[in-house]
Amino acid sequence: MICVMRGATAVASGHSCREVASLFGVSVASVVKWSQRQRLTGTAASLRMGGHRKRLLEPHRALIIGLVKAVPDITLKALVAELAEQGITTSTVSVWRLVRSEGRRFKKLCSPSSSLQRDCHQFVSVARTPPCQRDFLA
Repeated sequence: MICVMRGATAVASGHSCREVASLFGVSVASVVKWSQRQRLTGTAASLRMGGHRKRLLEPHRALIIGLVKAVPDITLKALVAELAEQGITTSTVSVWRLVRSEGRRFKKLCSPSSSLQRDCHQFVSVARTPPCQRDFLA
């Protein structure tokens, strides 16, 4: 951290990025990034990494779970389409993560040889199913 601050300060005081890189024993690209960050944000310190991202569909949780309970055999694509009709733009993966966090799974109910395989899905609540039966829901 001290190296980053000193490097950015050296570039700001008039030294070239190549000079500072050779002085501190780092790549020229690193010094360029430090000096750019210093100019843009006022500090050369790096930003935090990681952390928890809140779900964007969280305000619509009740609506989505209500739709799943009202139509148990609804597909994820149909759920996304229903949300789009109500002005909520989202992806299938986002809906899936929210439904999964609610303790529900999307299970196939038909045999693999069925010609209507894409319509043979249903949301199943995992939380109420005994652990020994979770892999054998249908």
